[in-house]
Amino acid sequence: MIHRSSKYVWGSTLWRRQQLCTAHASDFQHYARPRRPLQLISSNRYSQNATPTLEEAAPLSSRQPHPRWPVRRLLYGVSFLLLGLTVGQFMRFVVVPPPLPAPGTPEDILFLQKIQKDADELEMVKELRDHSDEWEEHEAYAHLSHAARETNLTAGALAGSRGLGIQRVFWNEEEKRIIAVVFFGGALSGWPGVTHGGVIATILGECTQRIASQGSPAITRQNHQLHVKYLKPTLANRFYIVRVEVDQSLEVESGNIERKCIKARLEETTGGVVCAEATAFGSLT
Repeated sequence: MIHRSSKYVWGSTLWRRQQLCTAHASDFQHYARPRRPLQLISSNRYSQNATPTLEEAAPLSSRQPHPRWPVRRLLYGVSFLLLGLTVGQFMRFVVVPPPLPAPGTPEDILFLQKIQKDADELEMVKELRDHSDEWEEHEAYAHLSHAARETNLTAGALAGSRGLGIQRVFWNEEEKRIIAVVFFGGALSGWPGVTHGGVIATILGECTQRIASQGSPAITRQNHQLHVKYLKPTLANRFYIVRVEVDQSLEVESGNIERKCIKARLEETTGGVVCAEATAFGSLT
């Protein structure tokens, strides 16, 4: 009885060891077997009749990456190209502009003809010419002889397409008003591309003197106490409008002479933006 019991116990223990070894071996095979590589699953994976595409069926190692266009690099390249062109054009035409033609040269004459033609196309000039019965038109220095022009500042030293390319004056006798069209050339710049303040003051002073001279092309009277207020940069190589009128509400007396207040404004041709204002006192009698 004792021998049989011990034999039974030993056989049962051996059987349990064999079962444990078999279980461990199956677990090792389960974890040690190679795993299937991950694959992209399409959006129709939950469909019962879904058929895998060629891309899904192909192994991961055989798929080729989609070529992507370097959009960011392209944008950077275009941005730097435009920036370089802009800076280059600014340096070429504003900071270091090409040499301007001297007055009286064939190139200067061609530029002046172009300026005259562009002035005729301005809306202000067309409007004033439509009312020619109210506005008398003349060139600012047409009455001066060649010898007189050489000694005149605006008609001599500042002449030509690089200076005061044009100064066309419209005079209203009834209202005692002047509207002038001026062109500031590139040689009149103080800062690059900006008309010098002294040139602006000279033009505004001459226009106020024309009011005192009753719109005559020849300036016969001088004003006093010219005050100029600069409001906005006046760019070179552009047309501008000068409006001059008499402020009847303001007057001063100097001895036995009664002087009226004359106001002038320098405006852009479009929008009426005022770039400079001037005030002077002159005798109208």
